[in-house]
Amino acid sequence: MPAKVTVKTLARELGISHMTVSRAINDHPNVSVDMRERVLKLALDRGYIQSSAAKALRGMKSGTIGLLLPNIVNDFYARFAQAFGDLCAARRLNLVIHLTSEDPERERQALEQLRGLHADAAIIVPTLADEGRAAETSGETIRRLYLIRSPAVPRPAQFVGIDDTAAIDEAVVHLVQRGHRLIAFIGPSLALSSGRGRREAFARAMAAAGLSPSDERTLSGPAVYDHGRDSVRKCLALEVPPTAILCAGVEIARGALEQLLENDVLLGEQLAFIGYGDPAVYRWLNGGVSTIGLPTEALARSTFELALSDDPTTEAAIQHRARLIIRRSSGPTEPSHAPRAASAVS
Repeated sequence: MPAKVTVKTLARELGISHMTVSRAINDHPNVSVDMRERVLKLALDRGYIQSSAAKALRGMKSGTIGLLLPNIVNDFYARFAQAFGDLCAARRLNLVIHLTSEDPERERQALEQLRGLHADAAIIVPTLADEGRAAETSGETIRRLYLIRSPAVPRPAQFVGIDDTAAIDEAVVHLVQRGHRLIAFIGPSLALSSGRGRREAFARAMAAAGLSPSDERTLSGPAVYDHGRDSVRKCLALEVPPTAILCAGVEIARGALEQLLENDVLLGEQLAFIGYGDPAVYRWLNGGVSTIGLPTEALARSTFELALSDDPTTEAAIQHRARLIIRRSSGPTEPSHAPRAASAVS
């Protein structure tokens, strides 16, 4: 069995003091760049791992960050995890990803494991249960940053989210200018802050256009693929189906789009469609899928910088704007000022 690599064994091999090795590993300013690189290279080559518990006892950061996501099937979460992971790797930080599957018990277990690792911070997309109650932070030893969704009570001290209000408004204006009056909205559950915000943005945009959203064409539910598919089936089965569909969730949009394609609906001709998120396939599928693009890279960087900030008590509510991306699926590029007659979709 190979001998355990320690600070002292690294120091002996380099011919320097163990204090210098420790300072180099901990990025002390009194160590030269050349010496730090020598020490880190040998530490990596020898498989040296510094104990996060030992760091915590000395009042130092452990270098471990937790990321709690509902899943990585969702294109946005997968891209965010990749971008955030790249930032962590560039700073030699240890990223631990937990997938909660929207289960509050799995969320609780993940946070417990991160406490055991003495993680410096946990980036959390809260489950529905966590959103609906006061965050249990009394006596909490791990710093929490909330992503995308915000617990209602109390408001988190640190939150990074998406401002998609303007993009949803622009999407409604775009559809109305092309003659659509029967616009369906498929969004996340109203129990989620993101679901409430997106539905309210849609309702305001419709009102500004002089239109009233129809209950049978305004469908909120779980932020999952099946909700998108089921909602499209309901819309197409209506006596007077919508002429346009606007989605407000990445997995919701994926399910809705696949159901429309299975029904051989000609997007941009028989029905206008605007998705949410911008998977690579949207750029070429059927000539391009119009969608609300999300600022993934900016969100990852803001979250990373906030997680590394020195003062965990500083209040911060950072929002990055989404943008409307117009492609073929939402209809002709030029607006039509004549109202479009409702027609059944085959």
